[in-house]
Amino acid sequence: MIRIVRGAALGALLALQTASGIRAQEADSLRSYEMAEIVIGETAPRRNDPAALRRIPLAEIARSDAGSVAGIARLLPAAHIQTNSRGETLIYLRGAGERQVAIFLDGALMNVPWDNRIDLSFIPSGILGGMGVAHGASSVLYGTNTVGGVLLLTSRNLDRPGRLSELSISGGTAGWQRFEGMHLVRGRRQSLLVGAGFSSTDGQPVPKGADLEYEPNSRLRINTDRQLAHAFVRYGLDVAGVRWSASLLHASGRQGIAPEGHLDPAKGSVRYWRYPRWAMMLGSLSMVRDLRADEHLRATAWVSRFAQRIDQFESIAYRSLGAREDDEDLTVGGRVSYDRPAGQGALVLAATGFASSHRQVDAESEAGLLVPSPQQTYSQLVWSLGSEYRSEWSRRVRTTVGLGLEGIGTPETGDKPPRPGQASWTTSMGGVVDLSNGWSIRAAAGRKLRFPTPRELFGTALGRFLVDSGLRPESAWSADLGAVRSFEDAELETTVFYRRTFDTIDQENVVVDGGRFRRRINLDGSSA
Repeated sequence: MIRIVRGAALGALLALQTASGIRAQEADSLRSYEMAEIVIGETAPRRNDPAALRRIPLAEIARSDAGSVAGIARLLPAAHIQTNSRGETLIYLRGAGERQVAIFLDGALMNVPWDNRIDLSFIPSGILGGMGVAHGASSVLYGTNTVGGVLLLTSRNLDRPGRLSELSISGGTAGWQRFEGMHLVRGRRQSLLVGAGFSSTDGQPVPKGADLEYEPNSRLRINTDRQLAHAFVRYGLDVAGVRWSASLLHASGRQGIAPEGHLDPAKGSVRYWRYPRWAMMLGSLSMVRDLRADEHLRATAWVSRFAQRIDQFESIAYRSLGAREDDEDLTVGGRVSYDRPAGQGALVLAATGFASSHRQVDAESEAGLLVPSPQQTYSQLVWSLGSEYRSEWSRRVRTTVGLGLEGIGTPETGDKPPRPGQASWTTSMGGVVDLSNGWSIRAAAGRKLRFPTPRELFGTALGRFLVDSGLRPESAWSADLGAVRSFEDAELETTVFYRRTFDTIDQENVVVDGGRFRRRINLDGSSA
């Protein structure tokens, strides 16, 4: 592999110096990210706070040499990264479902609300300065659909005035290549990050001894080529006592999905899919206003647009189209929080919400031609209100108690029957006790919600699903108990956790008129 890094002076990655002699970002300069994270009550969480984040610093991101967030997320504790049969690479935290995890970039929601998930393999890693995860009973202030936790991504920044430029070129087997470039500038009141990249591969190599009985033998798996491009810009400004940050990410690509080569097409339905189009644009604007020394007003607004095309072929030859799906999603959201001292601690109030619309056109082959059906439009309104009180009873004892209300409405349901709105309460609580010799004990518990997505309620996945629009939201009680031993340059933590989910959304197989379909249903519950 060839790797070239060019900065204001040539040197090793993360050790570059600007022409003025100022060192670039340290391995973990978290003080640079006060604008980017969803901060709950303080500029940075205190050490061993019950709601503190588990972080992956910039140094570990750089060492992983991963091209996307999917590769970096494998470094997170209790995280499992898996690619499903649709070709989407998703994250599962402590066994929670992928739709139960919310993903944010610089405070803006990345999940596509139609199915409340995002393909992590399309999110570039080169723009990241850090990653954090909140497991289990996370704060009520993060908003709804966070039963499994929250993944926070922060873009890169310099921790002091200076300049930094990087260029990376990589190559490997199966025609794999990657090009990435980035330039950062930081002054006394302004900062700028500009980055772009491109990657592609001819396909996934076939391991020796692989038994793909119904797939043609080849050194590469059929239909696994991939191409991705991205561009990112973020501008920060500190003026009149207000810290502003605006960012824009555009990522687009195309890929094929490996066929289910172990299945006999004559005995069942095999998925032969390609994504000739995948595109996301996410723009956000954030501000922080310090009203007093310990009183802050924070706000983030975002707009995202997502579009994709799914082509379904008749056979493994990938020549004859059998069906097509065109999707387009537009989401507008925002978050406002206010925190101030109250008694022995701090009180935080927050409101979060977004409106999202999904437009879909399905087409099926008739006499060799794709005939589109009428466009269907679906929309949803999701909101949450929350308050949290953090108290410090002594230098060794801290507690947090939160209460929230969350709801959803679906004003447009395409050609499906209308649904009433839904709402319920959430809570979170926790505490930390600092012991002697660097030991501390922390505990947390809470109740969170995950509303069924419009895709679960109304989607048919190119005729593979039957609709059940009566799904109920999932609710889950989570509890954590951990012991932490802090050393001078390391930290050891042991955690036990439990989660009990009610009305778990799952699938069942049904046969209708000789055809086999899937249908989503509510189970009594599950535990982990």
